[in-house]
Amino acid sequence: MTEHRKIRSRIVVAATAMLLAVPMTVQTAPASAAPEENLVENGTFVTDPMLSGVTWRNNGPAAPWQKAGAGYDLLSADFAQHPNGYQAVDLGPEFTGGGIQQRLTPDPGAWYRLSFQHSPDAWGNCVGQNVDFTVEFADDDGTTVLSADIKPHDADGKAHWRKAVLRTFKAYTDTLFLKFKGNTSTSCQAAITNVKVIEVG
Repeated sequence: MTEHRKIRSRIVVAATAMLLAVPMTVQTAPASAAPEENLVENGTFVTDPMLSGVTWRNNGPAAPWQKAGAGYDLLSADFAQHPNGYQAVDLGPEFTGGGIQQRLTPDPGAWYRLSFQHSPDAWGNCVGQNVDFTVEFADDDGTTVLSADIKPHDADGKAHWRKAVLRTFKAYTDTLFLKFKGNTSTSCQAAITNVKVIEVG
């Protein structure tokens, strides 16, 4: 490992997420606002057709996302109860530590910021369950670029959508892997949606 890699590993392995404790509300961008270019594809887990009713599907179609570990449960909009009507994924399928990941193609040397929204699973049987999870970026050689442990609202059988924004980071290669990982073995874990990686300079 080069000295450059050693320095990167020491500096950027861990990061603190800035959590906004207020509930999520419907937000509409001004008509004149320029659209942001999101490195993440399908950050709100759209499917065709959309899931109907209060339903979920184990490792349901969420391309180009791929399962990590045991995978995830795809949640319908009615199940997720997001104020904007988004579908979501639950990181705890089949009483295992699940996860989901996507390969991104950043511009080397550019700076990026990750944001996403999270909530405890709103299913009634999930009350009291541990819904902590980890989000991380890794280079194509496996080097951790950014990592943060996230603690959502306590699971009380209701949706509590919050936004998390991680500190900016620099891309050193043209390949990054974004991964969300559940940190427990329960079947009710955190729900994730509206994932964005935006260039900031």
